[in-house]
Amino acid sequence: MMKRKPVLTPAAGKASTVTLSLAAGETVDNGSVPNADPAGWEALKDLGLTKTSNTNDKKYVRFHILNERAGGPGDEIANLSPTTAKANHIAQWAGFETSLKNAVTPGTAVAHPTHFSAALFYPASNTVYWQCSRGGKTAVTDDADYPNRIQATLHVNGAQVDSADINGQGDGLYAPSYFKTVPYWKKYTDNTHATQDTGGVDWK
Repeated sequence: MMKRKPVLTPAAGKASTVTLSLAAGETVDNGSVPNADPAGWEALKDLGLTKTSNTNDKKYVRFHILNERAGGPGDEIANLSPTTAKANHIAQWAGFETSLKNAVTPGTAVAHPTHFSAALFYPASNTVYWQCSRGGKTAVTDDADYPNRIQATLHVNGAQVDSADINGQGDGLYAPSYFKTVPYWKKYTDNTHATQDTGGVDWK
């Protein structure tokens, strides 16, 4: 049984497009949990935005583009992107991933030609400088590291069986600059931390 790997095509060091094409009788290898850090991830950790105790709209995760249980690798930054847990669990994406996992199971041959395709889109670059009130630690984020739209389709035997299009702040796709502040951190427009950036939503 032939095992195919997904085609991961990064752009500017970030996940951009991911495809998986299986002919009838082919399958995929097992996927893996995230163990690579995409662009923007280290800053999220510094800001405390990866804490499991945060609510889903304030907690960032390393989002698999191709789901782990459909053969998506977690050791390739081209298959991972930093998004909120809200985006990762939103009903539209969760439903699409259910369809995908029903169609593709590692180690099991597909009965019909199966094609998965996903594309990520990013906002323009916007550098934000952060400073912590506890000890003065600093961090830097760039909005362009955090996708604001993810689209995906699934075709089986030539027919589209499902699709997903998660888009913008309402779907949980936003950079840390979305927040006016995060606990113990303030954001600034300059690297000397002279001018505070007061735009964004309150952390509640």
